[in-house]
Amino acid sequence: MAQASKNVSHAQLSWASNWYLHPETYSDALARIIDAHHALPFAQIWGQAEHTSSDGQFFAAARNSGEINAKYGHDLG
Repeated sequence: MAQASKNVSHAQLSWASNWYLHPETYSDALARIIDAHHALPFAQIWGQAEHTSSDGQFFAAARNSGEINAKYGHDLG
């Protein structure tokens, strides 16, 4: 990420990660983003989002997140 940014160093990202990125803070931030999206006028057109549409496509990816996909196991996508 630091390599993709002109203004943020690896040290700054590491510091922020160590001090602020924890499961509870991530969950809170994600909830705030979702709430902000729901507050947008355009979001009201879609209703409460009780249903979703997914065609189940799987796109291979090469990320090294170390997580296992619930549906595809160790296949990254």
